[in-house]
Amino acid sequence: GSREGVGAREPASAAMEEPDLDDLFGAEDSGGDAAAAAEAAPAIVGAAAAGATGVPHPALLHCVEGVIDRAWPEAARDLREGSSSSSSSAATTAVGVSAATAAGFGEGGPPPSKRLAVPLDADTAGRMDGAIAAARRGDWPGCGAAAQVVRAAAWASFERARGWQRVCDRELFMLAELLLALSANAAGDAAAAVRSADHVFTFAAAGGFRDAALLFVRWLDADARARASGGARPSAAFPSEVPAWASKPLQWGNTEPIVRVAAADRRAAIDAIQADRPVVVEGALEAWPGRSKWSTLAYLDDVAGHRLVPVELGSSVGGADWHEELMMLGDFLRRELEPSCQAFAGGGGDAGGGGTTSVGYLAQHELLEQCPQLRLDVSPPEVWRTALCGQPTRSNIWLGTHGTVTPCHWDSYDNCLAQVQGTKRALLLPPDAASCLYVDSGAAGGAAAQGNLSPVDLEAPDLEKFADFARAPKVLVAELRPGDALFIPHGWWHQVRALTPSVSVNFWF
Repeated sequence: GSREGVGAREPASAAMEEPDLDDLFGAEDSGGDAAAAAEAAPAIVGAAAAGATGVPHPALLHCVEGVIDRAWPEAARDLREGSSSSSSSAATTAVGVSAATAAGFGEGGPPPSKRLAVPLDADTAGRMDGAIAAARRGDWPGCGAAAQVVRAAAWASFERARGWQRVCDRELFMLAELLLALSANAAGDAAAAVRSADHVFTFAAAGGFRDAALLFVRWLDADARARASGGARPSAAFPSEVPAWASKPLQWGNTEPIVRVAAADRRAAIDAIQADRPVVVEGALEAWPGRSKWSTLAYLDDVAGHRLVPVELGSSVGGADWHEELMMLGDFLRRELEPSCQAFAGGGGDAGGGGTTSVGYLAQHELLEQCPQLRLDVSPPEVWRTALCGQPTRSNIWLGTHGTVTPCHWDSYDNCLAQVQGTKRALLLPPDAASCLYVDSGAAGGAAAQGNLSPVDLEAPDLEKFADFARAPKVLVAELRPGDALFIPHGWWHQVRALTPSVSVNFWF
């Protein structure tokens, strides 16, 4: 997708594969991986025993040691040698859309003329060695102190360069966070341990680092949630209707509505999906617990308000007012979502139809994997599983204020966009419309590095700048109301706007 971060080497895993969602929407997790880890006898565990105080849980110790053993030798070598070889491809992974991408840089980070000196070197590697040595001898306060210094240096490097310059820099940061998570677990601070695990989850691709982060969540999140103490609880509800001031009429007339079918008309929905035709299935989500549970911000805050997530702030991706920020989900709900919901509850907004609140988006984030309790509230619609012969390969949450916009792009997966709360408008064009869309080849890198983005605004195309769009086929339009699910075939161009505060789940098949 257009907001997906760039992948990188994952030495702690045998393969870089998409997450397997077979059990994500199946039976409740049995914890088998953690049990297997607890049966092992890693060197780093030393005298630690399950239930002992002042030491991390042996399952977590074993898991982290495995990641260290597989990732650290190569990362340490690159740091000591000052090697740039690992930045030659897929080296920049950042929050949501990578910070480096937002700055207009390509997969390898900034071009040489704009790169800052990388301060992560042999001295930093030596500090990391010290943190690992402290862990091996069971000195958890010492390990935490050393890992915090390493983590601070890695994060400062990331912020200065607006992205990871090398794979080893990113891995250094994640390894430091894993050691901090172990140290926090040893100190009995579940919230701090889960917060460090969330940092790892945010930056890790599928593989060993992400598996380790999720193991901390499995063991400690219930305790972290029970002890969470945030600000005032958000209580606003998502709107069920779109007021006139928020409707934002289209400025392009060559449109037609997307076919809509009722969920009860299963055959019509399957036929459309199997024919690779866009279709809206009305009422497809009514059996989801999330249709009722997610109706207010309070539930999301209760379940996941204490979790760290990557948020986009600003009205236009990559624009002057746009930036990314890591924050607690509860803070995002209170600062951004609640004012947006309240504007609709009070019939607010302004005469210009833009509303009075800021724009914020938790976009294309695997929150259902990060917060397993939420996965119990949703399930890929049965009609999709039947028509596409299987389970999805990935799922993302899209949670934001009104006014969020995903620019025109295409995906290489068949896409089920499920509208849980609020209302969105989706605009679609077939794959052969590419000749009218001034597609960026991706050669210059940046946000268009995948070659699947168009600069044309389908809501209000600028024909002086993009004259060829005048010969584009009719734009298909769908207003997605709560409970609707839109099928977007792979390769189809689409642009999506939130007309109200909204939460969607998409499944890629």
